[in-house]
Amino acid sequence: AYQVEKNGKKITFLDTPGHEAFTVMRARWAKSTDIAILVVAADEWVKPQTIESIHHAKEAWIPVIVAINKMDKEWANPDHVKWQLSENGLTPEDWGGDVPMVPVSAMTGFGIDDLLEIILLVSEMQELKANPERNAVATILESHLDSKLGPVATVLINTGKLEKWDNVVCKDSFWKIKVLRDYASTSINKAIPGDPVLIVGLDRVVEWGDILQVVNSVESARQKADEYKQILAEQKKAEMSGLAVLMSRIKAWNLKHLKVVLKADTNGALEAMKAALIKLSTEETSVSVIHSWVGNITEGDVLMCQWSSAILIAFNTEVVPTAKR
Repeated sequence: AYQVEKNGKKITFLDTPGHEAFTVMRARWAKSTDIAILVVAADEWVKPQTIESIHHAKEAWIPVIVAINKMDKEWANPDHVKWQLSENGLTPEDWGGDVPMVPVSAMTGFGIDDLLEIILLVSEMQELKANPERNAVATILESHLDSKLGPVATVLINTGKLEKWDNVVCKDSFWKIKVLRDYASTSINKAIPGDPVLIVGLDRVVEWGDILQVVNSVESARQKADEYKQILAEQKKAEMSGLAVLMSRIKAWNLKHLKVVLKADTNGALEAMKAALIKLSTEETSVSVIHSWVGNITEGDVLMCQWSSAILIAFNTEVVPTAKR
């Protein structure tokens, strides 16, 4: 996270890696931003993770600006990029659409000022507002354990004012802000909405995407942390009982609707399994396949089952480590 200044106004950037392995990070950070800047190389064109990023932005209901990068390259073809993006729901402004697409070069600096101007223009049209005087609410962007400072977190201020020595709570973690630094590692005493800051003072390492809140006292922070622990325990109990109820209903043949997630090594096996399972539907119980795909079992498959109270059935596939956990 970092800031730049243009025309006396600050713009905060949350820079995510473009590699396909960082899907979850892009999905979470899309919900923390006001505008998505989609960077597409003019000589490599649209990749699968580009399309995935478009879906994240649409899901988060935020406007998109496209930066067509590498315009200094010999094989740069911005029109081909625009055509591919228009095929995926992003129509350029100069083609009659509503998506600004700015040719830039990170190597030479060409077009960067134009990009910053467009960002300011889009933000003004959104009329973004936040109260800088209330107690701060912030999103955790990064967190790690420092050998000298202890638990350290980078946060983005969503609303309110965050000051040094404020009492804060984040899930079941709490304490006082002992160190407050801006994106350039300069010590500061106060941060306002839109600022990315580094904080030290929590009693443990928190997870990115978590929400941090300022409260009026350490006692209040401790109480909120204890309340969160209690809620978490109740949720886990409910999840376990929910699974137990599902299994008991299946064993007792007392289930109206059985949801299934299917995975297989080939399309042929997948279609055969799907047909066989649907044939098991009776007047009392219907079987529906809510998701099916070829390949190994992923974390997404497991989460889909968890959210939908579904059963995961797989044939001749392996389980990736994150899914196994």
